[in-house]
Amino acid sequence: RQNADADYQAKVQAAQSARKELLASHRPQTIHQLRQLIFECDSGVTLQLQKYAAFNERHLLGKGLCVSPLKNAPSDGPKSLREAVHEIDSTKDFNQHILTHEGSSGAVKAPEVQYHRHAVSLPNPNP
Repeated sequence: RQNADADYQAKVQAAQSARKELLASHRPQTIHQLRQLIFECDSGVTLQLQKYAAFNERHLLGKGLCVSPLKNAPSDGPKSLREAVHEIDSTKDFNQHILTHEGSSGAVKAPEVQYHRHAVSLPNPNP
């Protein structure tokens, strides 16, 4: 019984130290790396969207000027696709998205493993 209790206590201590290591180093490192990948993907998508907007506007403007050239057109019209793309703030969007899930129950909040000595291994009060 004492060997089983000592083995159980050692396993609980190992689980507690693994959890502390996870919370102190592994989880923050993984989150940092994941954020870096997200920002890299956002930058790539934004660049491609900017290229698409520039190409699309150049193409449409060229075709439109052939049909009906603009002379002294008012500049208070709707935003162009290029202007809309330049207003994208990926960092702000990311932070707002994360904050919407701040109180989410999806986060694991399991209690820490505790060592409790089994009643069988306790000394007998009545010999």
